[in-house]
Amino acid sequence: MNEKTLTLLRHWIEPAPPGIVRLHEDLLEIYQALRQQSQEQIDKAFDGISRKIGFVVATSVPAAFDIKDGAVQSPQMGAEHLKGTLFEELLRPLGSLKGLKAAAGHYNIHLIWLAALRLKLRTDWMEPAHFLSPRVISAVQGQLFTKVVSDIPEPVHWFDPGIAISEMDAVQIVAIDTAYPELELANQIAAYRDRLRTVGPGVQEPQGATRRPL
Repeated sequence: MNEKTLTLLRHWIEPAPPGIVRLHEDLLEIYQALRQQSQEQIDKAFDGISRKIGFVVATSVPAAFDIKDGAVQSPQMGAEHLKGTLFEELLRPLGSLKGLKAAAGHYNIHLIWLAALRLKLRTDWMEPAHFLSPRVISAVQGQLFTKVVSDIPEPVHWFDPGIAISEMDAVQIVAIDTAYPELELANQIAAYRDRLRTVGPGVQEPQGATRRPL
């Protein structure tokens, strides 16, 4: 574990118990394998789903699976309302992961649409979290979101200063930040939480923007 990772762990978790450090190492192994072996397929699956739906619903979704003998077993969506939907196409690339050094067990991760999430995190301002409404959750090629919940797949609570970051979320953030350093996820989360804590939630106009007279 490098010095940057240790610093991030100290920032998000104080102190980091040995079990959490081991979990971080296992998650990092998984995220790095995903990026190296399956990122192109994951990106294409995200893009295909968005085209079928007609707009971008999310740039990351939760997934869960077991690891046994260095391979992924029984992959499934990590949220009940995503099961049986088009988003299950994102699970296919997981089956090709081989030679994983992570310990055998059950894991929860976030599948990332790298280019789209990177673009989203570059924005100078942040819109409020928009929940999937019954109008949005409609039939898509004969498929329905079977359960309507007031949530969206992305972990928006990471950016909400009113919600404490749990120990497990902190490990996910650090692992993603290490495997996908160009996202600068930990820094982005810290900046957004600090900004919203200062000015409050809501759409912030970019600095320097001017309003034209009607």
